[in-house]
Amino acid sequence: MRDPEIILSTLFRGWERSQRHLVHAIAYLSKELVSAFESTWTMIARALDRWTIVDLGRVFPPPLSLSEADREAFGEERTLHWIVWHVHEHELHHGGELSLALGSLDVQGSMTTHRTLYS
Repeated sequence: MRDPEIILSTLFRGWERSQRHLVHAIAYLSKELVSAFESTWTMIARALDRWTIVDLGRVFPPPLSLSEADREAFGEERTLHWIVWHVHEHELHHGGELSLALGSLDVQGSMTTHRTLYS
């Protein structure tokens, strides 16, 4: 029978090494995500610079490819303003999820602040 202390020490070294690899992978992927978000935002910012209030008021009917149930959920029509805001709102939600996931690994996310609710 092997010494439990040796087994635990070996397991811990393996876990520690795995954690380091995970943090490096997250750092690399984070840079990739930031680059993707920046290029996407550049495209959106250019469109917003170009669009007028009248453009944002343009109305779009539900896509014809939607099922009847999806068409009812979509509603009669949506303005470009509503669509742009809704997509942005959705992305904010995912940004928060990413920040929480990164924070759980002690990697500062984009929405992390130095203050907490309790400070």
